[in-house]
Amino acid sequence: MEKRSGGIPSTTISTALINSLRILGSKKLSIVTPYVEELNIREKIFLEELGFEVISINGFKLLSSDDICGLKPNQIYEYALDNFDTKADTLVFSCTGLHTEPILQKIENELKRPTISSNTVALWEMLRKSKIEEKVKGHGKLLSDY
Repeated sequence: MEKRSGGIPSTTISTALINSLRILGSKKLSIVTPYVEELNIREKIFLEELGFEVISINGFKLLSSDDICGLKPNQIYEYALDNFDTKADTLVFSCTGLHTEPILQKIENELKRPTISSNTVALWEMLRKSKIEEKVKGHGKLLSDY
């Protein structure tokens, strides 16, 4: 991607997710998505082929972007707590349309496990690619520690 863009730093959400999981030392994942089962299965296979163990993956079974973006942070928070598997060492919110920023630090504190989202991994990856080493507090361990 960077070669095609003339050297402009770039990434994908998938690449950012994998890099983030690796730097956190994550091995066992509990994942929350807005997706239907078919997409969850594909994501599970993708992550397991890269060496991660998907302990649980639960989706809201939504099909439209409007429905996904319409989920309220408190709905996502409750769903995540109800579906988190305590055998997991990391909680992953998968989908840039999930509005998790208001709840991310709170849920990480409650679960006492790193909690990341598609949006936080993208931000973290682009900060690193841009050689910006400042830590961002209040948005989870990934941004505050790495």
